[in-house]
Amino acid sequence: MRGLKVLLIVIGLTACGQSAWAFNASDIIWQDGRVSFNVNFVDAEQSVLDTVPQDVPTNGETPNALLTRTFVEAMQIWNDNSTFVFDVDTSRGIDPCQANSGNGVRFLNTLCDGRAFGSSTLAVQTASFSGTQRLRTNIVFNTAFSWGVFDSRFGSGANAGRSDFFRVAVHELGHSIGLGHEDVITPAVMRSFVGAVRDPQEDDIAGVAFMYDGDNDQVGLALDNCAGVSNPDQSDVDDDGDGDACDADDDNDGVFDADFIDQQFSVQGVSRFFTSVGGDGGAHAQTFQLEEPGDVLLFAVPLSCNPATQVSASIRGVDSSGFPLTTSLASLARPFSEFNQNADGFIEFDIPPLSLDLNTSYAIHIDTNEACGWFLASSGSYPNGRRLFFSPANNRWFVSNSRDFPFAILQRPSRLDNCPLTPNRDQQDSDNNGIGDACENEDRDNDDINDGIDNCPAVANTDQANFDNDDFGNACDADIDNDGSLNGVDGFDFNANRCRDSDNDQCDDCSSGQFDPNNDGADDDGDGICNIGEPDTDRDGVIDDVDNCPAVPNPNQENVDGDNQGDACDDDDNDRVLNVVDNCPGIANTDQANFDQDSFGDACDPDIDNDNALNNSDSDDFNPQMCSDTDNDLCDDCSSGAFEPNNDGLDTDDNGICNLGEDDDDIDGFSNRLDNCPSISNADQVDTNDNGIGDACEQDQLCFPIVVARGAVVICL
Repeated sequence: MRGLKVLLIVIGLTACGQSAWAFNASDIIWQDGRVSFNVNFVDAEQSVLDTVPQDVPTNGETPNALLTRTFVEAMQIWNDNSTFVFDVDTSRGIDPCQANSGNGVRFLNTLCDGRAFGSSTLAVQTASFSGTQRLRTNIVFNTAFSWGVFDSRFGSGANAGRSDFFRVAVHELGHSIGLGHEDVITPAVMRSFVGAVRDPQEDDIAGVAFMYDGDNDQVGLALDNCAGVSNPDQSDVDDDGDGDACDADDDNDGVFDADFIDQQFSVQGVSRFFTSVGGDGGAHAQTFQLEEPGDVLLFAVPLSCNPATQVSASIRGVDSSGFPLTTSLASLARPFSEFNQNADGFIEFDIPPLSLDLNTSYAIHIDTNEACGWFLASSGSYPNGRRLFFSPANNRWFVSNSRDFPFAILQRPSRLDNCPLTPNRDQQDSDNNGIGDACENEDRDNDDINDGIDNCPAVANTDQANFDNDDFGNACDADIDNDGSLNGVDGFDFNANRCRDSDNDQCDDCSSGQFDPNNDGADDDGDGICNIGEPDTDRDGVIDDVDNCPAVPNPNQENVDGDNQGDACDDDDNDRVLNVVDNCPGIANTDQANFDQDSFGDACDPDIDNDNALNNSDSDDFNPQMCSDTDNDLCDDCSSGAFEPNNDGLDTDDNGICNLGEDDDDIDGFSNRLDNCPSISNADQVDTNDNGIGDACEQDQLCFPIVVARGAVVICL
């Protein structure tokens, strides 16, 4: 049975406190990424009007009208700065404390259930939910406080001793979205105490994105035409509501672009309620039909079992009554724990490519040795009666608008669209180059790059620059360096190791290569703050500036040898690097430079570049291909990468002297400068065709006699 739960969030603002950071996001969210409020204090029922403060300082407006407008502005500030959407209906006011009254706001001297406010509680937000879905929300302001609107945009007046209605409204609306309190490090509008912050801050916005922008493309669930795939440009060539990034058929010509999910159920609609499957309940099955020819590669079901439960899953044909046949076309059987669970919570069943007939009914058949749960959906998405979910033992349910039984089929189409952005059902490709005639020369953004290969087909980018080598060129990539920090807030779009310092610990949040404020620098004491950002790294009561062992606790600062380092961290060579990790423990080398990456630092390595020529006889200690010329053949003895005088350059005549060191490589009496075959001995220097290359080394020479008036000559080409 479907249940309804009420979550009472008695976490309104209180009067004083400290700054906060680190968003606290709920896993109970609005399914569509948006919610509508009824807001009109002026037209609210009399019981509400009686409790609205009548002395709110105004600028010509009634208190009710001013508070209505201010609350709407508070909703808009979230719309403008986050990936959540508040819709507002100001045509009527409602009493949100009444059952089934919708989402609204009012003033009261108690909570909706009659309980008293906390002595310092300014306002409270409550919400009802089912499973992981929020269903209702209301906000109640405490009439025990005097209220004002401080910002000149909303009114003016003497506000001394009053609580800022706008600030509190923004905060409580944050709770309505799903944000909890943040009382950790950095200022945020969601801190639990009143402060100077009045608008959503970066961390507040990040918390909303965590809940409603799972693909991190800065477009929230409410407006995103590809909620599970990053597509900041929201391109939708065929205007079918599915963005090109997740549309299996971008141009809607009936020819698919790539492998695609068929009959994909919206995971957002899966509730926490399920029907019993397996065990004493018998096997269950879900029928489906393919709507496009191609091979099935995988099927998936939102199944929940104990880890050791044995699961048997198969694809089968169905009989004339619509029940599964006993013969499996593809099957898998193993413990539940061994199946892969995808990011959406569906258990995946990989199978070899399975060719199924078009418009023929098949069944996903699930059986288990003990009861499991097949999660249900809260709303229907299939045509009535088109697909069935049934238990062969006794009953069958037709799919309706109140319940659905989710599943998914991953299918590889029989052919791929050669013009994915241009309708061309015939797929004509006259020159057989893989690009259909219909889009051979199409270039929507006029950047001289055909759409079929353009990494930003809707944004001109002739250079096709793509810093992170993903599917999007820099011109349309929301995160150019793929460090998890979007371009709008990343101070260094082309450096994955730099972005910003949101936690103010003096270490860049992207120093690890990804935006990760909790892993952005060495933290010797493990307190979550990098060494650079705290004055007493080792927490021994002595600040780093005067601590003779700043990374090792030594509150007594013992220092037997009287140098700059305490005994707890002293090193033999006084270079502030402990012996156990010092690559030159007897020679000071703070930088620990080690050119050849061996066991010895450069300061104590007898052969820095590891070319077998010791430093005192090596002409270049930091170049393994340069050291000396002991055999005077004009070739460096280390040209091979190691000291080898006998292998230090090309020696054509194999006389032990490299070519560079002798004038007559082939020892035929002619210097290389004059020899027409410098690498092949030819003392006669014959060059039949006078082309400057001796016959002895000319390749594929063709000679033939020609009879002329005075005899015959030989012509060589």
